[in-house]
Amino acid sequence: MSKKSLNNETEPITLNFRVLDLILDTLFMDTLNTILMTTDTQNGTWAYSMELCSVLEKYNTQLHLATIGEPLSDSQQKEASELSNVEIHENNVSIERADGLWKVSMETGKWLLQLEETTQPDIVHLNHYKYGKLSWQNPLLIVVHTGIHSQWESVNGEPAPDGWNDDQQRIKEGVQRAEMVVGVSNAIMDDLRKYHGPFTKTEVIYNVRSSPHLYPKKKMPVIFSMGRLSDETNNISALNRIADSLFWPVFVAGDSPSDNHIEAGHLRLLGDLSPSMAAECFARASIFVMLARHEPFGFSIVDAALSECALILGDIPSLREIWGDAALYVDPDNLQELQNHIQELIQNPSDLKSIARKARERALQYSPDDFGRNYIELYQKVQGSGRDQGNSPRQTKTNPLSV
Repeated sequence: MSKKSLNNETEPITLNFRVLDLILDTLFMDTLNTILMTTDTQNGTWAYSMELCSVLEKYNTQLHLATIGEPLSDSQQKEASELSNVEIHENNVSIERADGLWKVSMETGKWLLQLEETTQPDIVHLNHYKYGKLSWQNPLLIVVHTGIHSQWESVNGEPAPDGWNDDQQRIKEGVQRAEMVVGVSNAIMDDLRKYHGPFTKTEVIYNVRSSPHLYPKKKMPVIFSMGRLSDETNNISALNRIADSLFWPVFVAGDSPSDNHIEAGHLRLLGDLSPSMAAECFARASIFVMLARHEPFGFSIVDAALSECALILGDIPSLREIWGDAALYVDPDNLQELQNHIQELIQNPSDLKSIARKARERALQYSPDDFGRNYIELYQKVQGSGRDQGNSPRQTKTNPLSV
């Protein structure tokens, strides 16, 4: 593109990056219209889906969101209703669990295929990889948020039982049918290859949080965490075992004394919180602890970072990949190290503030605009590949935020 100068010589027109972004966004708007996406109402997949649907509004993309699990809560209904490009389709059939495995419901599978027939999407986007083996008629993208086999091994320190082999094979066959597989971190993609490979036609797209209500307020001498005492994956029980020796009180959202069968000790259980109440806790807490044994990404950690909490996290590959030097890391089994890190931050306010600022700066680098654009580009790639190419080699990208 050029313009003529007064002496009839050609001079280049300089476009700033914002203008270029707008041009690229406009080019994408009319090429992809409808996506059928599965989501879960009971875990971080819902937060992911809402973030993605929100950033896709400007691309004129309609999403048919198929919810699997419990009915939407009032707050979820409100959140979805505020997005003009989302139509909710509720299944309301709880996912069955037997012998530690999530079993694919045949009825849910038939329902999803019927939805594909009625909605006629350009892309099928699965956030539940076990449904990959269904007879989809449209290009398929699968996003992997966790892995049941790697989770079992992380929590129990041994491979999953032999009885899981059939399930592992079904997942493998389903994932390999996808035109593209997306992981929320390189760590979860490595796990997926280990248990369900070989396949290498993959991308890594990091999750984001764009919630404007997540910001720091005047901090209080409080330690905060989220999860259930009975969930060994998040390892909240580690905090429970040292809470009585800490200088500051420890509050935990997710459990309440009435529904918890494990003695809470010195933890202060807040129960399930509304998004606004959770945001207030993040805003006021000085330290956030998540000593996870398995956590491919962790929306609660992002919420804490955006709220400028100092992060103390489980020393696992995925969390080091995402947070770099913006957190302190502890072996999930080392309670003494956990206690020492917490007490040192309490006794050194300047160190606490420094770690907290790094966490917020890191979280802000995961851009919602980039998140949406990356998915639009990927959807177009998948749409163009058709149903006949299968999974072919592709190199995993590295974290652009590595330090």
